[in-house]
Amino acid sequence: MESEEAGTEILLLAHSLSGFVLCGIAFLFGGTASTGFSEMATAIQSGAANLTFVTAGAALLLIGLGFKIAAVPFHAWAPDVYQGRAIFCTAFMAVGAKAAGFAALLRLYLMVFPTLSPSLAGIFAAIAALTMIVGNLLALVQTNLKRLLALRGVSASAGYILMAFAPFGNPLVAADSLASALFYLLALQ
Repeated sequence: MESEEAGTEILLLAHSLSGFVLCGIAFLFGGTASTGFSEMATAIQSGAANLTFVTAGAALLLIGLGFKIAAVPFHAWAPDVYQGRAIFCTAFMAVGAKAAGFAALLRLYLMVFPTLSPSLAGIFAAIAALTMIVGNLLALVQTNLKRLLALRGVSASAGYILMAFAPFGNPLVAADSLASALFYLLALQ
């Protein structure tokens, strides 16, 4: 029963995730009139883009990918789904799915939104801090190993990687923040 409930929960959340990501992509296309990353970045940097649409697209993509990486406040699904799945599924979701989510976040926010990064840095810092604090505090009271993995190993680790996005608004440390995020992702593997 626990396995079916976890499967249903991840299925429904995956559909919601897809909706947020698709709406975000649609807003980005509407704001930049392009689907290529370099063309989007050029339109944003040159001022030809509609910043309202671009900001809405960036926010929706952050929500969708926030679910994928189980960052707070989008983490509530992870403990239930991890507990209900088999251990090999849990291990794959803890490593493979999170790495893919972060790869998408890094590529998107570093390539498409470099001019918006100073305004997004505070949002990433807040999400990273909340993810680390909430993930670690909730992990303290867990008695199930899979739930502990979901909260401490995934949610709190997501906060550590998200900290690389916080200083990205400063061009002096942008390369170092990217390198630190990639190193931590490699260390998780």
